[in-house]
Amino acid sequence: MKPSDYVAFGKYLKKIRRKQGHSLENIADENISSATISNLERGTLGVSEEKIQYLCQKLNLDFSQYPILLNEETDKQNKLLRKLKGIERLLNYIGSEFPINRFDSISIDPEDSLYLYFLYLKGRYYYKKNMWVKSREYFLETQQLLKQYPDYEKSNISPYCYKELGRISYFYEGDTEKALYLNKQGLDTFRPDGERAFIKYTLLVTEAFYLEKLNRNGEANHTLNQLFEQETQIDNSDVRVNMYEIRAFLLVKDQHFKEARKYVERGVELAEANNQIDR
Repeated sequence: MKPSDYVAFGKYLKKIRRKQGHSLENIADENISSATISNLERGTLGVSEEKIQYLCQKLNLDFSQYPILLNEETDKQNKLLRKLKGIERLLNYIGSEFPINRFDSISIDPEDSLYLYFLYLKGRYYYKKNMWVKSREYFLETQQLLKQYPDYEKSNISPYCYKELGRISYFYEGDTEKALYLNKQGLDTFRPDGERAFIKYTLLVTEAFYLEKLNRNGEANHTLNQLFEQETQIDNSDVRVNMYEIRAFLLVKDQHFKEARKYVERGVELAEANNQIDR
């Protein structure tokens, strides 16, 4: 067995074990401990091939067929991942107009690691439909599953969930403090070297929004300063328009009306340039 296969095959065995309803403890015996099985499933190279063969036997798998099993699983996962990414792109572009029956075409085992990606997308769909309770349920379930799959840390799905959970707390529950706390969790879990890097700026401008609502104006300005320093790197027009809008509100609070007007005018220019004038 090639060293590069250990991690992939370990994940596959974990999926099969859980699908068959076995815990680490109840499948372990005098020949293979739960710790060894855990190491095997994580792809630890120190686990002997004999132990892998023994676990395969217990799971009714033919170890000699592992290259075929691995290729089949990889192909299946890649096809499913492409489908899920396609759904995410559609949600980004058409939002609440996304046809819910597209989810019905996805057949996915709850023991599959991609199942949390599926739940995350359903949470996003129901959020865009303003179905707050259902959306929150999916995001919370996604967060629970993320604890079981550390490989997803770089996906930045967790910070996205925290962002949306914060917004649900603000818009549905009317709890700005809780919203700010959840948004902070999103910033704390953000991985700059990961996917969905755009979420950093959305989280920052949302933080400034909550701070302004809580009249923590100095902190709000501090957060906005971070954003304006990086404005040339921000592609999201919503984020940029919100930056100017919040800064204008803060300036009005301080009775700096002329300067506030400049930010309002620049915000309107950005909104017009991006067809957001109805905001």
